Formats: sequence, structure tokens, C-alpha cells
Amino acid sequence: MSCPAPAGLSGSVVAYTHRPDVAVAVVTANHDSYILLDRVEEIERDGSVSRDSTSRVISYGIAASLSNTENWLDEHLASLPAPN
Repeated sequence: MSCPAPAGLSGSVVAYTHRPDVAVAVVTANHDSYILLDRVEEIERDGSVSRDSTSRVISYGIAASLSNTENWLDEHLASLPAPN
């Protein structure tokens, strides 16, 4: 997904704005990644080395696509008990 999936969003339905009544995916997780943007600076002082870097963290959500799963869903959801 092109947006983060904050805690608690897993299991939510993903749909297109032009067809909000049709589920296309289910949110499964959030992933954080980073990229080194500019530099890494190493400073040695009194025998110890400290490193300073500039990076950017990118968070994005991961969703499981529901395309081509209609038969599987019908088979497995049919065996679930009806809600009360």
C-alpha cells in the first residue's frame, strides 16, 4: 500500500474509492524501511568511535490481494458458523 498501516488496522478491508462495496485486499502488516540519505560521519575521540548518519524511515502497509480467491473464500467461509 502507499500508506502506513498503523497498529490495529490489520484485517481491515481495502477497496477502491470508485467501488467501496468491493473488497480487493485485506491489510496484513506494516513495514518500516530506511534509506541513508546524505552522509555517515565517524568521529574518533579518546579511542572510541561514534557514527552519525542522516536517514529517512519510510513506513508502508502490506495487504493480501483477494483477486482470484473467490472459490477459496466460498469454500472456507461456508464452513464457519453463522453469527449470533
